Order: sequence, then structure tokens, then C-alpha cells
Amino acid sequence: MEISDYWLSNGVGGPVNSRACCRRCGGWLRMGQTGDLCDLCARQQTPAELLPDGFFTSDRMRAALAGYDFDVVFRSVRRATGFSQQRFGELVELPQERISLIERRTHRLRDIRIIVRVATQLGIPAELLGFASGAATVGVSEPSDGQEVDWMLRRDFIPVVAGITMGLGGALLDLDRLAALLPANADAALPSRVGAADVAAIEHVTAAFRQWDFSRGGGLYRDAAVAQFRSALALRDVACTPQVRAQLLVATADLGELAAWMSYDSALHHDARQLWITALEVARQAEHPAAVDLTVRLLSNMTHQALHLRRPEEASRLVQLGYGAVAGSAHPVSAGVSSYLATCQAWCDGARDDAVACDWAVGRSVELLATPAPVAAGSWEAHVGPAEVAARQGHAYFTLAAASGNARQAARAVPLLEEAAQKYGSAYARSRAVNLPGLSGSHVISGDLDAAVCVGGQAVTEITALSSRRALERLRTLDTVLQPHAAEAGVADLREQIRGALTAA
Repeated sequence: MEISDYWLSNGVGGPVNSRACCRRCGGWLRMGQTGDLCDLCARQQTPAELLPDGFFTSDRMRAALAGYDFDVVFRSVRRATGFSQQRFGELVELPQERISLIERRTHRLRDIRIIVRVATQLGIPAELLGFASGAATVGVSEPSDGQEVDWMLRRDFIPVVAGITMGLGGALLDLDRLAALLPANADAALPSRVGAADVAAIEHVTAAFRQWDFSRGGGLYRDAAVAQFRSALALRDVACTPQVRAQLLVATADLGELAAWMSYDSALHHDARQLWITALEVARQAEHPAAVDLTVRLLSNMTHQALHLRRPEEASRLVQLGYGAVAGSAHPVSAGVSSYLATCQAWCDGARDDAVACDWAVGRSVELLATPAPVAAGSWEAHVGPAEVAARQGHAYFTLAAASGNARQAARAVPLLEEAAQKYGSAYARSRAVNLPGLSGSHVISGDLDAAVCVGGQAVTEITALSSRRALERLRTLDTVLQPHAAEAGVADLREQIRGALTAA
């Protein structure tokens, strides 16, 4: 066959136009081809390339995405692109049968990892799914090469927490969807009915996990606690009396709170928030007098995490939600939980270098603890004793001293943190160890480097024997406080020990 500069063979017997090339691959277009893509590239186009600008920002699509109504999303995308269910399923890596079930609303898309994949393939803006904008992907923290957007970065984190706290949770999130995001564990046969003994069993395992956390850190038993929480959540739909149901939900929320805390102690911050949010919603549904007490403790623990992550404004908003929960409840809150909330306020004030407000909040926490309790403390407050109280107050003054470099505030922290270190027994080894860096840092700021080095060495020894990444992060803070004195021989040795501990972790 004679080949001219106009007609060429495309390898399958059809002529091609040598003067027109595919804009995607650069190959020759088939003679008579409409458009500027060859057949192969046209078949490989994704919805993100085919959909018009602003497709996902229409009012209808915004509403569907906000409600995670992927039946509407899938049908609309396929209608706009002409994709069959088979081809669309291949693109988002879901079987055609599942696409059909989703479009018929007999199946909801709940797994956040699948939602990540679908959002990426379709080019859905992250903020339309309730996540912060400006990130490559949307979803949960899992091993990957890219930065992901999760509960740590959600712009609506505080509104969601506020909605649950004010009793609007059902309008804001689906508890079943949240539960589906938890790590899967082997399915166990559910009982035909839940009774008081089942609730007692959950309370017993929670108490055991809590004691292990206090003594060894959250890392060793965190996965087991999360699995137990998911198992407890599965009991919500099993038949029981209204009284048992209320007790079951409180016990389940308490277990979820602990699983979240253990995740936080393990530096799994996204997981901690997801678990705290879930536990908060379970507590809201409990309609039990103890639920508000547990709710305020949950908010206080989230404040603890926000401060650890150096987000004082977010922490302050969580504290205010705690105060709102107390004020808006028909049931009283225990003295221990009220005092803890006031201490969280003191930590926030200390982080902002507001000495007057910090001092007032510390005094308020002491006053509340001494007030006759309007309600018995929940099991989650069993650890609150002289050591815990001193540690909370001492940490507030250390936070203030670290923010301002004020030696007087550091001197106020020293005796409190020393008292905590002396009074924590072996059953609270993690609680003792996590406060030693603050004691050492307080000595540094107050000018006693010898004491700082001595206590700092103890902190390294005790923290490295635990399974607590949160405690290791306290060593990092201590290293920052020590840095101005790096020329001192003892300080240099201590910083070397700290760096070794952080490297080995």
C-alpha cells in the first residue's frame, strides 16, 4: 500500500489523519474522528475530565454530598458522562452490583476509605464532604505517601461536637456510619437479649483497660479496647428494657471514651477524635442521669488533646461547650468532672499566657472539688485523688511558665508536680512519668538546673519503659525548655538522652 503524508494505516485496517493528533497521547486521529481525542483516550476519560466546571457546586449536589447521599451523586455523574454502571464501577473500583444497590438506595456508602477513592476519582472538592480544603485527598489516617485530611482537619469539627452536645447529633451525623469506620474485628454472635450482666461485663472490661492504661500507657491495649468498643456498639440494636438500654449506652460511651484516650496516648490523634465523637453521640442517646457527666468529661479530654496539639483556641471552644452542657442539663455533674473542666480552662489560659485567668481557673477547680458532690462520681473519675489533683494544677502553672518564661509561675508548679510524683503509686506509673518532664522544665525556668537534670533523667528512664507516645512528646517539650542552657554539661547530657529516647521510639 502506498503511504502518503496524508493517509496512514492505524494498525487495525483503518485510515488515519496524519494532520490531526490526539491532544492527550499525541497519536494520529482516525479519519472522520469527532473531537480531539483518539478512540483509546476517549474511552479512558474520567468523570473529572468530562464533567462541566461547577458540576459539584450546584445546590442539589452540595446537599447530596453534605448528606453522603451517593445514590444522587452516582446517578448524576453517570447521566452527565454517559457512563454505564459497569464502566463507572471499574473507575471507582466497585462492582457493578454495588453501584446498582447504591443508586437504588438499598446500600449506603459508609467506608471512608472507599469514599476517599470515589472523591479522588470524581474530583469532588474536599470541603463539600465536610473536610478542609486544599488537600489532595479526603479521609482517615492510614499508611500512605500523601497528606490526608481527616477529623484532625475537618472545618466542621467544633460544629459537629456542638451539635451533639446540644442534642442535635442525629441531624449532623450517622452513628452507624461512624461505627462502620472503626477497625473491623471478627464478627461475634449477638445475644438475643441484653441484660444487666452484659452491662456489668462492659464496665468490668473498661475498668481493666483503664487500669492498664494508667500503669503502662495506651499503646499496649489500645487495639483491644477499640475492638471491644465496636462489639459493645453492636449491642445497641439488641432487645432490652429501657433501663438496661440507658445503662448499656452509658457503659458503651465510657468504653469509647477510654479507647479514644488510649488512641490519643498512642499519638493516633485522628482515631482518638473519631472515637470521642462516636462516644459523645452514644452518650447523647443514653438519656441517663450520668450521661451529662460523661459528656463533660469527653469534652474535657478533647480539650486535653487540642492543647497537646497546640490549638488553644480550639481547646477554649471545647471548654465553653463543656460549660454549656453543664448549664443546659437537667442533671447535675459530679465534683470531679466539674473540677476537671475548670482545670482545662486553666490550661487554656496558661497556654495564652493569661496569668490572672489561669490563677482564677485553678482556684475554681479546687473550690469545685471541695464542694459537696451533687451526684456520685462515675467510674471514669475513680482515679481522681490528691496526686491527680496536684498534677492538674501543677501542669497549669508549668504551661503558664513555659508560655511566658516566668520563674515565679514555674516555682508555683514545682511543689505541686513534686507532690504528684510522690503520691502516684505504681498503679499509676504512666500518670507519674508523664508529669516528670513538666517538673523538670519547671526547675529549668525557675533556675535550678541541677534539679532539672536529675528529674529529667528520671523522666527519660520512666517514660521509655512505657507504651505512651504522648509521654515521649512531653520529653520533646522539655528539650525545647532546656535548649537555652545547652552549653551546661549536665543539660547537654540530658538532651542527648532525650534525643536518644525519641529516636528509639
